[in-house]
Amino acid sequence: MGQGDDVGFDELSLHAATAAVDLLAVPGRHQELEVARMLLGHSQYYAGRFHDAAETFGMVLESARARDHRQHMSWGLYTCARSALALGNLDVALRETLESNLE
Repeated sequence: MGQGDDVGFDELSLHAATAAVDLLAVPGRHQELEVARMLLGHSQYYAGRFHDAAETFGMVLESARARDHRQHMSWGLYTCARSALALGNLDVALRETLESNLE
């Protein structure tokens, strides 16, 4: 992951997604901000930045839970689980995967 032929793409993706998060981090833009954070988290994950991705996906999950937005809660749980698995946190990965299926 993140070791493809075009390593510059990882940095470009991270830069663009970070800019989107920064632009949307204003009151009342929860929906759009969660989507932008999902893009940033995926960019971090595929660049091999699993800790950063877990933190970003955790922010999506926290925001979605606060709004009781079921689809984004499921996204957050699934991607948090995927990040936990990459970090070797199998118990967390299993728990969040199971919870995502309940949402």
